[in-house]
Amino acid sequence: MPARRDGMLTAGHLESIEREARESGYQAGFAAGLEAGKAEIAQRGAALEKIFAGLAQPLEQLDAEVEQELVELVLAATRRLVRRELKANPGEIVAVVREGIASLPVGERQVRVHLHPEDARLVEQVFGASEASPACRIIADPTLTRGGARIGTEVSNIDASLETRLARVCERVLGSERQVAESGS
Repeated sequence: MPARRDGMLTAGHLESIEREARESGYQAGFAAGLEAGKAEIAQRGAALEKIFAGLAQPLEQLDAEVEQELVELVLAATRRLVRRELKANPGEIVAVVREGIASLPVGERQVRVHLHPEDARLVEQVFGASEASPACRIIADPTLTRGGARIGTEVSNIDASLETRLARVCERVLGSERQVAESGS
């Protein structure tokens, strides 16, 4: 219904205005609600991501701690096995010393062999006068662990300590494990 000419609105015109206002309000409210909902979803999603990241961090830290504990356990077990082996077969240290001396460059003189005091006594007994000459000195070194040796000359040094040999083995084992893990196999 059209508006009256004297400026008065008709009931039909008022209904039309009310309907348009209601529709416009509904559309504005819907758009505002939709935007508020999107913002809330984004906020909650970010909060969930933060929670998940926080949950993963202790697991990664735990993995590193477990790996370190396992390495320490293997090293401790290996040290005990070496000690037991040296008690059962003390000649093993002689093999370590001979291998170390053999790996020196030919013609090296004034060889110093540092050993744990118990190993030093054993090596001196085994080498006797034939190999323990002024060119090869056995030195008792209480800082070394049984089963290890440090062999040196003026120009060469060989670290055949038990810790160094175990570290090399661990590097080979853990290094290859890490390469496999990194390659995704």
